[in-house]
Amino acid sequence: MPCWKRDIPKPNNMDFRETIRQFAGGIDGLKLCCSNEEATKHSLILPLIQLLGYNVFDPTEVVPEVDCDIRRNGDRVDYVIQRHGHHLILIECKHWARDLDYYVSQLGGYFAGSLARFGILTNGIEYRFYTDLDRANLMDEEPFLVVDMEALTDDGLDGLDVFRKDVFNEKVIMEKATDMKCLNALRDEVRQELADPSFELVTHFARRIYGQVPSKSVREHMKPLLLKAIDGYLQTAENQCVAPPPPGREPKSENQYVTAPTDDAVLAIVREILAGVVSPERVGVFFGSGYSSIRLDGSQWWPIIKFKYTEYTKWVSLGKYWPQSNHFYCNQQKDKTYIDQVEDVRGFEKDIRDIVSVMLIDGEDQDERRVAWVRKNRPDWCE
Repeated sequence: MPCWKRDIPKPNNMDFRETIRQFAGGIDGLKLCCSNEEATKHSLILPLIQLLGYNVFDPTEVVPEVDCDIRRNGDRVDYVIQRHGHHLILIECKHWARDLDYYVSQLGGYFAGSLARFGILTNGIEYRFYTDLDRANLMDEEPFLVVDMEALTDDGLDGLDVFRKDVFNEKVIMEKATDMKCLNALRDEVRQELADPSFELVTHFARRIYGQVPSKSVREHMKPLLLKAIDGYLQTAENQCVAPPPPGREPKSENQYVTAPTDDAVLAIVREILAGVVSPERVGVFFGSGYSSIRLDGSQWWPIIKFKYTEYTKWVSLGKYWPQSNHFYCNQQKDKTYIDQVEDVRGFEKDIRDIVSVMLIDGEDQDERRVAWVRKNRPDWCE
């Protein structure tokens, strides 16, 4: 029997999720053996396609090197998953260490030259799922789903689940994509509101409290109080809903976790860098989902640096300030920098001191002064 006719196991929903988790758990070790794009495809990407139920040995189902380039330059998309000869999903692959931001337009070109409704851009660790919600047959600029195999979430597993071969339904996925796009937009709005409450939000709460439309002075007085209330609520919720720690970070008391030696080492370096800028007790380390973070005053809204340091994965992501929305952020997806040893954190001294300096700008006109400082001293944060 030809190899591409072999049956592929069809796990149920729970088996599928557990299988994906197990596969993702081995990526840290696998990726270091992938010295080029081809190795990344064979060790990281094709196995996941197989886990989704598609037969990678069947050249009529998972088709390699397909010409979808409308410019006719001879460029080919790495894989096309098809059914009865019709394109379903385009998959463009890159080496696991590549930044996918540079290749979105490449996949967009292939998408326009194909009748497929879905495109995946991946480096074997991050999977970005695209469709054409905005304009027919033109790939959206933003993915409706991003799955990080090194930091799997329930949303990510739910997203992968609908792309399984045995449940694949274009209409269902398009509905989910529409919902995910709306959800992502709502999350951005909520994030911005929580970081810097708008006129409408402050007015809403002021009316709830005072029973009438508040004056300008009442709103100005209310805004910093609302920020404190939001931050306090989120801190309480975070402590109550904290995920179980990995081995070696078991709780030693309620809502308190033993940090790994690497966490303490990075914290010591950051505190040393910030000597003379802020008191050390205001700088602490916290465990997140698949990474650790160092924050000012324990606030998730004031991230100084995020990092992950294991035997196989060593990276840092530095905090920045976004003038357009007046909030601090630390994007471990786009701003990840790989390091060799903990001491390499010292090489980011300027970035660490700069972000905390901006955090310490206070007063009624703090937003304006922070924006002015950033545009003058760190215009790279505005890009």
